[in-house]
Amino acid sequence: MKTIRLMTVDDHPVVRQGIVSFLNAQQNIEVIAEANSARTAIQQAEKYKPDVILMDLQLEDKHSGIEATEEIKHALPNTEVIILTSYHQDDCIFPAFAAGALSYLVKDVDPTELLNAIVKAAKKQAVLSPIVAKQLLKQHINTKQNPLFSLTEREQAILKLVAQGLSNAEIGEQLFISIKTVRSHVSSILSKLQLRDRTQAAIMAWRQGLMD
Repeated sequence: MKTIRLMTVDDHPVVRQGIVSFLNAQQNIEVIAEANSARTAIQQAEKYKPDVILMDLQLEDKHSGIEATEEIKHALPNTEVIILTSYHQDDCIFPAFAAGALSYLVKDVDPTELLNAIVKAAKKQAVLSPIVAKQLLKQHINTKQNPLFSLTEREQAILKLVAQGLSNAEIGEQLFISIKTVRSHVSSILSKLQLRDRTQAAIMAWRQGLMD
């Protein structure tokens, strides 16, 4: 089996070092880089071009891992990202997949399952923690009733502002989040609703009664 070149991203040194030590002891896995921030993750990924990245979500802030994932996937489409985090809320799960993450694991994952997810990621196969799969199934069922149910509360709030004609910068200023985070949410909204652009999203918001 080909050696899997892996990078791990986590801002907690003890957690990161524990993961690195565990993975370096495994056959066919080589940890080639580490990062403790979104900026460093992007730089290290572009430098070393890993096969798989283990990405925590909360680095500088709760969604910085999502922003890093989006930039890395844009620059390195063949690199697969596994989200490894403590967060499993909708406003983390869906933006992470919209940003290009392949798999999503919660940090209480069994070590054997983590290894399995890494091996599968190298083969372009996704793995989800059970609680994440449950969230996705719940949203799928709700979406059959109303497509807007597929959106998180934050995404619905952003869609309302989009429907009001606000730009990404204006939305970010109003919600106290970065433009990159707004862009990631808008991308997730369009993907979930299977829409082409912001105009279509705004029309759907009005038609589905979101603006009432």
